[in-house]
Amino acid sequence: MPRPARLNDLGEAAGMRRVFPELPLVCGLKATIGHTLGACGVNELALFAAALQAGFMPGTPGFEDEDPALQIRPSTAASPAQAGAYVLNYFGFGGHNSALLLDWQP
Repeated sequence: MPRPARLNDLGEAAGMRRVFPELPLVCGLKATIGHTLGACGVNELALFAAALQAGFMPGTPGFEDEDPALQIRPSTAASPAQAGAYVLNYFGFGGHNSALLLDWQP
């Protein structure tokens, strides 16, 4: 049986593929700030918003090996921030699953 973290990754990836016929650019911030449990939403929102204000979308540090079952390849380098909608997913321990839609206009 797959480990619980693996099942979480598979569930999150399947949800994103179901909503987005073509996946947008994906990044992960947990490797930048660590696992902050219940504070992940506010911490990642602050970090992501600061990056957008500085003109870039962060890359995913430490990502090296793609998991073919997920069918997602996070960006590994920062890219220029584009105006528009961003979805921030927070799937964590205890079932506190949520998504925040952020409309950013420079």
